[in-house]
Amino acid sequence: MSTDEKIKLDTIESKIDEMTSKSGALDKVFGKVASRKLMVWMTATALMSISALESEHWVWISIVYLGGQSAIDIFERIKGYNKK
Repeated sequence: MSTDEKIKLDTIESKIDEMTSKSGALDKVFGKVASRKLMVWMTATALMSISALESEHWVWISIVYLGGQSAIDIFERIKGYNKK
């Protein structure tokens, strides 16, 4: 890897770090576009439609992620973390 490529890679990594810092910039952007649950489902559906993901795996992704995220949402509501 050349010096220029390393500099470009370092620049990209620093920009990613800035975007994913404690401020949660990516969460704010993606939160406005669509819910995370919907994004995961749409990504899995797109991968399945181009035969990059088997239908059985799509089902497991849907079950695990949606079920897990739903449990987190319920916990946050019970504990009052998600007051709007």
